[in-house]
Amino acid sequence: MEKIKITLMLGLALLYSCSSSERRDFEVKAKTKYPLKEWPDSMYIASIDSILKAEVVKPQPRKTAEVSMPGLLKADDLLSKPVAGKGGEFKQKAVVQSVSPETFLQKFQQALEASLIDPKLTQEISSRQGEALTTLLQRIYGPHAEHIPLFVAKTQIAKLNPGVDLDDLQGEVVVLPQL
Repeated sequence: MEKIKITLMLGLALLYSCSSSERRDFEVKAKTKYPLKEWPDSMYIASIDSILKAEVVKPQPRKTAEVSMPGLLKADDLLSKPVAGKGGEFKQKAVVQSVSPETFLQKFQQALEASLIDPKLTQEISSRQGEALTTLLQRIYGPHAEHIPLFVAKTQIAKLNPGVDLDDLQGEVVVLPQL
């Protein structure tokens, strides 16, 4: 009986010393990074590789995207069209309302191309304080200026105005093509 008591006491002491007084359960949270405590062994990696090799991967059909933008500048047009500059000072003309937006866009694109070649075909306009490029174009060219593609026009007008921030005009002089 005495041996049983001693064995039982030693067992309880061992059990008490090996168990922690406070037990914490580890909860895995989604979208949380955890540090890697040990590298996975080669057997685990081989099993994952065999699973991935057995997986059938369906090739997706290739999609071709067609992007078309109205080009303001074409290299062939620049070389084939000689542009003669006008002498004298330019007087601003009002845009006629009977002009369709498509013809206005064509005229604007041609004027931009010509002004990039010959700086005599430009006009200097002083912008108003805090004026946007779109409102400046509408003020100068009339209501058809809202049909001008802003990104393309901004890149071409930026070539005429190096160093001018076209997004935030603060009364600067902006060079624009004559129509």
